[in-house]
Amino acid sequence: MIENLTVGKTAAFFAIRENLTHAVVDELFKQLRQKHGTTRNNVFRHIRERMGDARWSAICFKYEAPPVFLDSASGMREELLGYLLMVEYQEHAALFTSRLSLPSAFKTKHLAPVATSRVEGAIAHEDAVFQKMRMRNMSVSQHVMRNKTLEAPNLANVVGPAGSRRYAPQTYAVTVDGTYRTATPSTGRIGVRSGKVAHQDLIDFAVTTIDALRQDPVDVSPFIKTFARPISLSDALRLSQPSAIAVDTARLAASVIGDEATHRLVWTEGETFALSDDEINGLLGDLEPVLIIEGDGKMRSARLPDQGDECARISLNKSRIALRSLTLGASASVKVESRSVALGQDPDKQALQSFIDEENSFIVLFDDVRLSYIGGQVFQDEAMLDGGIGVLPYLLPEASLQTVVSEKGNFVANQDEFDDTSTFGAIVKHIAAEDDVLVCDDLGDEWADFIGIREDAGFVQVSFYHAKHGPLELSAGSFHIAVS
Repeated sequence: MIENLTVGKTAAFFAIRENLTHAVVDELFKQLRQKHGTTRNNVFRHIRERMGDARWSAICFKYEAPPVFLDSASGMREELLGYLLMVEYQEHAALFTSRLSLPSAFKTKHLAPVATSRVEGAIAHEDAVFQKMRMRNMSVSQHVMRNKTLEAPNLANVVGPAGSRRYAPQTYAVTVDGTYRTATPSTGRIGVRSGKVAHQDLIDFAVTTIDALRQDPVDVSPFIKTFARPISLSDALRLSQPSAIAVDTARLAASVIGDEATHRLVWTEGETFALSDDEINGLLGDLEPVLIIEGDGKMRSARLPDQGDECARISLNKSRIALRSLTLGASASVKVESRSVALGQDPDKQALQSFIDEENSFIVLFDDVRLSYIGGQVFQDEAMLDGGIGVLPYLLPEASLQTVVSEKGNFVANQDEFDDTSTFGAIVKHIAAEDDVLVCDDLGDEWADFIGIREDAGFVQVSFYHAKHGPLELSAGSFHIAVS
C-alpha cells in the first residue's frame, strides 16, 4: 500500500545523534502503535529499505481518538489514519508525518537539531526573494510586540532596517529560481510548494535537501542579515552570561488552546482531568513573570525579583539551555498529553516543565543586551554593534541649509514667501523646487510640514518634509527629532 501514499514535500530534518538500526526502528513502530492503542493491521510497514544511498522506513495504521470538537467525557471516538516516513541519509534524517509523532525519548536519544545557520544556508540563498516571515521579539517585556508576521511579494522592498531591529526570524517563505520554499529553522522543518507526490519523490526531496544542509553555509540573503543572527551557545557564553528567563506563554498557548492545538493540559493529583480554558489562562498568567538567573556554574537557579524561593532551574549544556525545573504557580502539578489519544491514556505524557523544555518554549536573556536565546537558538542583534551605521546612510547633507538661522523666519504684513534663511524657505526654493505640487501642511496636527508631489518618467513620488532648526548638540532628544 505504500505505493498509494501521496503527500506534499514538507519534512522536519535532524542530525542523527545515535545510529538507527533495524531493531531501533522496529521498536519505534511498536511504541507508536502502543501509544495509540491500536490492534488493527498496518496499512503499510517498511523498515530501513534502501533507495540509492538512503534508507527509508514507513508505517501507517488506523486508530481511534476522541473528536476534537467533543468533550472526552462523551465517550465518542472517531477512526483516523496516521502515517510516518523516515529517511536516513548521510548522518541526517528527514521525517514526514501526519497524526503521528516521535516519542520524546526517541528524539532525545537518536536525533539532534540541525544548526539554524545550515537551514538558512540551504533555503535563504543570496538570491532568495522573501515573501513571508514570522518573527519573535528578543525581549521578554510585556510592553513589546512579541510576534509579528510580514507578507509581501518582496519583503526587501517594503521592510526597512528599522523594522527588523530586535527581531529574530522564526519561520519564513522564499522563492528561489521560481521555487517556493518554507522553513522553520528552530525545528528543522523545510517544505517546497508542489503537488502531492509518491514516496519515491519524498525520498528524493529528503536526499536533495540533506545535501544542501550538509554544505558549509554559503552567503545568505542580505535581507535576512538585517535581522538578529544566530550564533552558537558556546560563543554567546564567551561573550556574556544568562541573566533572566521567561516562559514563552504565547508559544505554549498555541500548543494547548484552540481547535489547532496538538496537546492538552491535565491535572495529575487524584483523578486525571483536563484543565478548562479558564484554568489554562490562569496557569499562563502564573507563568508570565520574568525570573532572575543566579549562579555561575553549569546548573543555575532562577528566582522572582526580590524573592528568595527558587522558581526554576536551568542547565547550560554544550549546544542548548535546558529547563530542569519549574514551580511557578501550579505548574508542578500539571502534565501534558497528546490530543491524539484519549484523556489519561497517553503513555508518553510529560510534566509541563519537560514539555516546555522539549518545545523550547522559553526565552533567556543575557547580560549583553545584543543576545537572546529563543526557540533553542541564541540570536545576536548585530545592528546594535554598528552604532549609527544603520541610520547615517539615510542622513544626507543639504547645501541650502548651511545659511539657515531659523525654522520659519520672521513674518511681516503681506509677506507671501518664507525667508531665504529659514528651513521652510530652503525647502520651498531648493529642496522641493522640482515638485509639481507643494502643500504647506504645518497646522499643528500635520503629517508633515510640507507634502510634495512630482511625476518623473511615469512614476509619481510623494515626499514628506519635516522642517526643524536648532543648535548642534549630541542629545538623545535631538537625535530622535532627526530619525522619528
